[in-house]
Amino acid sequence: MIKLSDSLAYSPTWSPDSKKISFYYSDGDQEIYIINSNGTGLTKLTDNALTDILPVWFPDSKKISFLQTNDIYTMNYDGSNVFQVTSTANINNLSVSPDGQKIAYESGNYIWIMNSDGTNPVNITLAYTTGTRPSWSPDGDKIVFAKTTYPREICVINADATDFKYLTNDSWDDDSPCFLCKPK
Repeated sequence: MIKLSDSLAYSPTWSPDSKKISFYYSDGDQEIYIINSNGTGLTKLTDNALTDILPVWFPDSKKISFLQTNDIYTMNYDGSNVFQVTSTANINNLSVSPDGQKIAYESGNYIWIMNSDGTNPVNITLAYTTGTRPSWSPDGDKIVFAKTTYPREICVINADATDFKYLTNDSWDDDSPCFLCKPK
């Protein structure tokens, strides 16, 4: 076992190539960090007075998307080329598609999909239900998410906003769904 941090790290996520782990923790405010998978090379990627959380890797392991004060940003894995993708200040969760071309996110208690450069945002759950914590299927065709009203249920919808289904329907709060991929 390797200790990766002396502080409480939030949302640790392996890079797709398994070489690095991204996470955030607070050193007065929340900042994004990466570390090599062997525990070396701790690098602070963001350093500002804003809240930087929820880092998500692009499939090429070269870019990271994250939330900064509830807007989506992207940057290279070394912290360079920071780009503001949205300007709504109303985003709570995000997920990058398996091909890196799209981002699914929660805004206003609905699931949206847009191009990874921020263009063409589409609300895919408005006609069905509210949603949070989107996760892409390995083929990029579907989004699984949790309904935001209680009891929370797990739902799935095609990325083109068709074929909505409840996967759970019970009195328990079901939350934080994700698709699993077969190991390569």
